[in-house]
Amino acid sequence: MPRAVKKKGSKRPDFVNPLVDILCVEDELPEWLLPDIFLSETLVVLIGESGAGKSFLCYLLSIAASTGLSALSGLAKVTEPKKVLYFDQENSRQNRNAYIRRAWNGLTHKLSDHQKMPYLDRAIENFWPFHMELGVEHWADKVSSAIEMIEPQLIVFDTATSCFAIPDENSNSMATVICNTIRNDLMTLCEPTPTVIILKHAKTRTEAGQVRTMRGAKTWKDNADQTLFQVKAQGRPLSDNLQRTRMMPDKNRAYGLENTIYITPRYLDGTKSALILEGSWKPDKEHKKREQIEEYTEEK
Repeated sequence: MPRAVKKKGSKRPDFVNPLVDILCVEDELPEWLLPDIFLSETLVVLIGESGAGKSFLCYLLSIAASTGLSALSGLAKVTEPKKVLYFDQENSRQNRNAYIRRAWNGLTHKLSDHQKMPYLDRAIENFWPFHMELGVEHWADKVSSAIEMIEPQLIVFDTATSCFAIPDENSNSMATVICNTIRNDLMTLCEPTPTVIILKHAKTRTEAGQVRTMRGAKTWKDNADQTLFQVKAQGRPLSDNLQRTRMMPDKNRAYGLENTIYITPRYLDGTKSALILEGSWKPDKEHKKREQIEEYTEEK
């Protein structure tokens, strides 16, 4: 049993030491939102270079999480559908709609119309994409109302500066206040506690050997459980101006993405109505070549 500690002269314990419960049980398996990628009940910051496709990636993963469809060639899959809130304060309505349609069509392109129906029903029930609803001083009140109505297990903010109406993105104190609001006021509104993904822009690297980092306040990293980079591969783009990318782990606590996911995009056909992201834990020949170009460029 945990040991109760009393103050001198007190008749009741002031707190209970949980150490016995922690050390005298078998190691618990972590609960994942997406196995080996996003841990449940955590605050994640995804940092994307310009044009790396962080919004489309998050729409794709959100649809996968809300329907039970596998994404990234099976690397991202859920055991059962989750409710998802997506706040898009970054993309125009036309681009937002195109991302959703292309992601859906890419995830379901091998299914017949009859086979798609159960997944479509799940998407309509579980996936809630809000467009240009935040960006005001009382953004947390709007988020709170949506959480209480939908009770999500995943919340995405795209992107931090625009969603949270941040006048100075270099303000560490403001970043800390926002993270505390999300953790203490918003993530506690429903059970189980949702995973929160915040999208941030990467800082442009202007010098050889410059460390890859995010733009603006650095305390976003300090307050997050996990930070990731969505990185464009060096070299010429693919046909249709698509770019190979990779999702790289940057900071984890006990659990999180440990290995880089290499992503190769392709349109299903010439209509560009379906965009498929093929994922792999190992780089293919082209990904290796582009990593070598990047390493050579950084060394110069």
